[in-house]
Amino acid sequence: MVYTCCVPRCKGNYPNTPKVQLFSFPKDDELKRKWISAINRQDFIPTKYTKVCEQHFHDSDIRKEAECYDDRTGKKVTAPLKRFQLNEGAIPTIFPDCPAYMSSNKIVREDPEKRRSRIENDTLNQALNDSLKVQMEWDAKNTFD
Repeated sequence: MVYTCCVPRCKGNYPNTPKVQLFSFPKDDELKRKWISAINRQDFIPTKYTKVCEQHFHDSDIRKEAECYDDRTGKKVTAPLKRFQLNEGAIPTIFPDCPAYMSSNKIVREDPEKRRSRIENDTLNQALNDSLKVQMEWDAKNTFD
């Protein structure tokens, strides 16, 4: 059976159209509700056969490679995936053939913990640089010839 995209006006995997990767609805109820809300179809109840194509997700939401570290060499090894995978929490937000109000320009916000860590590191680096500059100035003033 060939699955097609359930998004209104989308022709993902229809005959005579390009073949695209399809993703099933998530099993998590909260995430599933977000998908249903984003797709915005009246009286829409997805089944286990209902799919959404890759055209409705940002590239950052789709994992196309698998990564792991080789313990022997210490290098990161990547391999392309045959079937792409969605990152956790990905929601369809791109609806090109639908009215503009349905598509949202997704603003990717930085994780608060990462932001806090980044700001802390930047502040520490600035303090170290200032300290080194003061130390160099002091050394320049107080050296004997």
